[in-house]
Amino acid sequence: TKLGVFRGGWTLEAAEDVCEEPLALEWLEQLQEASLVQGKEADGGEMRFRLLETLREYALEQLSPDELAWREERYAQYFEKLAQQAAQQLAGPEQGAWLRRLESEQDNFRAVLARLLEKAPSRALYLGADLAPFWEARGHFAEGRSWIERALESCRAVGDALEAKLQTRAQNMLGWFAFYETDFARFEPNHQAALARAREHGDVHGQIEALAGLALSSALQNDFVATRRYIDEELALIRGLRDARDVARVLAMMAMAGLMTTHGDDYELARRVNSEVVSLARELGDSLSLAK
Repeated sequence: TKLGVFRGGWTLEAAEDVCEEPLALEWLEQLQEASLVQGKEADGGEMRFRLLETLREYALEQLSPDELAWREERYAQYFEKLAQQAAQQLAGPEQGAWLRRLESEQDNFRAVLARLLEKAPSRALYLGADLAPFWEARGHFAEGRSWIERALESCRAVGDALEAKLQTRAQNMLGWFAFYETDFARFEPNHQAALARAREHGDVHGQIEALAGLALSSALQNDFVATRRYIDEELALIRGLRDARDVARVLAMMAMAGLMTTHGDDYELARRVNSEVVSLARELGDSLSLAK
């Protein structure tokens, strides 16, 4: 009955954690033999299991209210941890495998986000911020924007005090999602607000991401003097980092802004920016940025 909390399937690891069942493999094999659980090998060779929807609903009905609440909390915590882990890996050489893993867990993430919006909006915002690079890489722009906007609104409605860095991350992602959806009226303002907050609180990573957005925005407006200023400041901040993985996802955007400066005849800046971007992306094993 504990398996009813999952949506769209689960892995062995997830069953062991959420159901607190160290013998989950033996248990799942028995359920498969009884045709109560379906198993299928996913990309990468890992097994995924699922219940038919009617059986899932029946399983949930068998749980007491207290047991259901506890199991749903375990479920939420597991996928929050998975998203945090993925956010650190999406800039490295394993990003392809992690993108596939997150794609397979989309139904679970949606269920957790919906629950947290009602129960703990600030946790929903943290989860949305961790999933944002995945939504961005997979082109789920409208969905990502919607979850982050709803989480911010819910936090404000209940008066949740948010960490400045979290607000900056959310504002920057709303800026990028606005850009991808060609909502340029909200693209620059979101990054301006994020930059102001990041500077106020000494958030270097937040500043780098906001500056990348503003460099691209100014380039789109043919204000190449501003583009150069933003890029120079951004590169100076990146060089001061001991670990650039957290800003790898903005490298392609910085390169795009640099490339656009050629329209203003600033070929030297374009060459320098793209050279640094390629060097950093290779160092990080960031194939997505190299491809872009």
